[in-house]
Amino acid sequence: MVSLIENIDLIEQVQRRFTKRLRGLDGVAYTDRMQRLNLHSLELRRLHLDLVFCYKIVFGIVHINSDDLFTFSTVAIQDNVVISCINRDV
Repeated sequence: MVSLIENIDLIEQVQRRFTKRLRGLDGVAYTDRMQRLNLHSLELRRLHLDLVFCYKIVFGIVHINSDDLFTFSTVAIQDNVVISCINRDV
């Protein structure tokens, strides 16, 4: 798990260095560079894609047995029903 986190950090560093080398952005903070370039951090993009994939699993768009990956529970909050997906340790 540690090596995975290290790899993620290395990839994020590549994006930091690349965006810093773009004309006019060398003295600008990383978050500001990302805003000016209309980009999101790699961490946020991974989270977004994980959520999209979870949605596809839950609604049967991707044919994967969700019981192997998640424990589902429904929680009623006022008038809305929330389905929470709890990731199982695989």
